Order: sequence, then C-alpha cells, then structure tokens
Amino acid sequence: MNQELEFPLNEFFSQIKLSAASTSRDFEVSELKKDLTLLDEFEAVPGVHLFTQHGVMKYVGRALSSGLKSRIKDRIKNRTSSPNGWHIFIQDEQVMCKLIIFPRSDWFFAVALEVLLISKFNPRFNRRVG
Repeated sequence: MNQELEFPLNEFFSQIKLSAASTSRDFEVSELKKDLTLLDEFEAVPGVHLFTQHGVMKYVGRALSSGLKSRIKDRIKNRTSSPNGWHIFIQDEQVMCKLIIFPRSDWFFAVALEVLLISKFNPRFNRRVG
C-alpha cells in the first residue's frame, strides 16, 4: 500500500483504538470482475472502500446497511459512459480496491474514515462534476 495512505489510516486507527476491531482486504478490480463471489463475505458488512490506480487514491466510498458487496458490485460494473470518466478508469488492469471492514456495531467509524480520507487526499472521483 502507498505510504502516503498508510499514515492517515494508522493515525485514524490509533486515535479511535480500533485496529483490533477492523480488518482490511485488497483486491485487483479485474479479479473481482471475473469472480464476484470473492465479495460474498461482505454482503451485509459496513466499511470503507477505496480505489487506487498506480498507488494513487482515486475514489473513497462507504457502505453501511447495504454492505460492501453491493457497493463494490455497483462501482465495478461495466458502463459505456460516465460524465467524469469513471467508465474508462475502472477498465484499467492496474486499479486496486481496498476494503476496510468494521463490525456492524461500529458502522459510524466507516463514515468518519471516509470523511478523513476524502479531505486528506481529495480523490479525483470524489470531486463534484459540473
């Protein structure tokens, strides 16, 4: 993982002392597109998902009650167009997806982490279009 990303994640987890209660998983998006069952264990799990390309954070999102699986599935499906170029970005074989999973009882930490990462990195696809 990118060292620039490591610092805010470690800072966040140390401040809220959740490092033992949360876990993370990394996937290649191309791998997920071929086998969505890799996400089955995250069906109703809250957390944060982020997409990186060549080590640069491009998008941060969260999933609460719907769970990470449906959010990631929606994000990686093939599209023919998008106003911000997402459909081109998501086709790149170098795009990675990181999931940071929280216990259901700690869902609110996903919201806090999403806000922290967006404010720190200003990812391209979290910017408003128009």
